[in-house]
Amino acid sequence: MPRKIKRAKQRFPRRYVADTHIKERPLVFVDLEFSGLAADNEILQIGAVLVSQPAFEPIGEFSVRVRPRRLENADPKTLKLIGYTARKWKDAIPLKDALEQFNAFVDGAVLIGYNVVGDFYQLKKSLHEVGLKPTYHWQVLDVQSMIFAELYRSGMDGFRMREVIRYYRLKGGPWHDALADARATLEIFKKIMHRIEEGR
Repeated sequence: MPRKIKRAKQRFPRRYVADTHIKERPLVFVDLEFSGLAADNEILQIGAVLVSQPAFEPIGEFSVRVRPRRLENADPKTLKLIGYTARKWKDAIPLKDALEQFNAFVDGAVLIGYNVVGDFYQLKKSLHEVGLKPTYHWQVLDVQSMIFAELYRSGMDGFRMREVIRYYRLKGGPWHDALADARATLEIFKKIMHRIEEGR
């Protein structure tokens, strides 16, 4: 056995079993809206829909606006895109409070998003910034990756959520609202799963 593999195996107890079981856990469809796309931008809104398996029926929703801390670093185009105004965000809460509530909502669930990499990065970074650890399961799923495989030969080019919603004639919008986008992600996911089941 190569030395590197042997050392890696020795890190775990002999009876170690990875805690996966993702088919037995709730799924949580998550979308975040930011003050921009740069690494130093911040979360301004969190939306999530918790669903059961295997029916994929919603069992709860979560939506919160986050009080900005560094609005001077925000991208004005992004703020306009998400509809940010001081009036709309007047009841926004501090980031730590928002993430504590989010952690309580998603505890043990499998996180799913659309093009989830950016959301996952900002979420992990923000949890670390406020001294919290994620409570969602360590495995994360991406619906856009599923769509890329499903519709690769469809003629679609951008694979943006809005394109996919239009292609499947599903309900979506208002766009760039975190809860609405989380709901749309769930609808796309259910459509794919239904098509897979039909094809069997």
